[in-house]
Amino acid sequence: MHPALGLPEVVGLVLDLFDPVDEKPSLSPLYNSLFVNKLFNHEATRIMWSANFDSDRAYLLNNLARKDVARAQFYANFIRVMEIYPRNGENVTELCHLAYPRLQKVLVYEYSHIEYPPHAYADEICKHLAQPSLLHYELHEGPAITDDVLAALTQHCPKLQSLRLKSSGHDSATAEGLVYLISALHYIHSFIFQGAFAGILTSKSFQAFAQHPRLKSLALPLIEDDWLHALQELDRTGAVFPELIELRTQISCSGLELLLRYAPKLEILIIYPQVVATHSLLAVASGFVNLVELHVEFSPGSTINGTDLINLTRSCPKLVSLVVGGVGDSKPSVKNLTDDTIVEMARLLPDLTAFHLICEPRDILSWSALRALGEHCLKLERCCLSGAIDWKIAVANDAMFPSLTRLTVMHASKNTTSLEEMDGLAGKLANMMPQLRFFDGPAHSVVDHELAVRLDPLLQQRLQADGESKSY
Repeated sequence: MHPALGLPEVVGLVLDLFDPVDEKPSLSPLYNSLFVNKLFNHEATRIMWSANFDSDRAYLLNNLARKDVARAQFYANFIRVMEIYPRNGENVTELCHLAYPRLQKVLVYEYSHIEYPPHAYADEICKHLAQPSLLHYELHEGPAITDDVLAALTQHCPKLQSLRLKSSGHDSATAEGLVYLISALHYIHSFIFQGAFAGILTSKSFQAFAQHPRLKSLALPLIEDDWLHALQELDRTGAVFPELIELRTQISCSGLELLLRYAPKLEILIIYPQVVATHSLLAVASGFVNLVELHVEFSPGSTINGTDLINLTRSCPKLVSLVVGGVGDSKPSVKNLTDDTIVEMARLLPDLTAFHLICEPRDILSWSALRALGEHCLKLERCCLSGAIDWKIAVANDAMFPSLTRLTVMHASKNTTSLEEMDGLAGKLANMMPQLRFFDGPAHSVVDHELAVRLDPLLQQRLQADGESKSY
């Protein structure tokens, strides 16, 4: 054995190259390294316990701690990521007897089908996992959010950089507890809140977000107009949202106008369905000239104006992802929007990688719009259109979509091709889109269904080749 392999730093660097995610433990080089010598064993153990620490291993560690705390602590010293899914009749409270000096990320989940009270384990373990080394903390789908949990994060996690909380519906945390946490965590740059959070998210807590000097990313279920009006006083005394570049929320059109005054540097804006119908949301959004990604889910009765869409693309030339439309059966109507609108938009946004336009009528666009995207947006990877495409005309063109991986068409095609010609049509379409991996069309359309069926084997071959290339 080379003398260098007696150095922990060298062995660690070599073994770090092996990722056990896609390999069976018995075949993994890391597993085999356990039996080489003490040094290899220690470094392999460190990597296997620190990376991808899933819920199964959390329960294994919990059971080990019940029998031998000292041995369990040996493994806990390596853990960087802790992910916990609850199981019926089981808990992980023994993990509270261990310290996690290298823990950087925590994810705690709870599923609705679990038949025991959420507080049976959640509060204790959620507080204990607030370790001093923690950088990222997430509570999903169930664990009650309490002031005690917020206080533990405030007092014990000075390095925390991101916090994600999903309301369980039985939270007891208060707005005061949240304001204290926001004000105390000086290095945090991302807050994500999902769910109702009644009584927790208030004008006062929103002001605390607005005053945070390092906040870059914020996701809230709702921003009230009154909260934005209340920021006028703060604006006189200091910076408001000085670093904010990403926002995900439900907000009114008038609220978005107010927000433009306080967060003009936004690069990512995700807007959830509004309470009332809107008709000028894209016009207001065009004021955020630094936008790189815009995603707008319109409420029922809303309108997408083609003129506003063009003005948006002119005002925001950095856009690489543009997703506009409705959710489910509630889709916005359109005004002044035709194939020519998409042609002009494609010319203005050559770096576009994702474009979704979901509206009524669903056949508003045709092959001309899709062809323009292929011609001008060479980096386009994902596309979803409310359009009816004549695939026979499409493959007769010399258009190419060099980067397109996913294509969805919302309306039955205007294809006159017979079913007997479908194999050739599918082959030509696959050649036009050499990176295509997923194709979706309306299920009720016989032609689109048959096209999808014939495309599927070709796309599956590509996916299989992708997997083989990745493993290689």
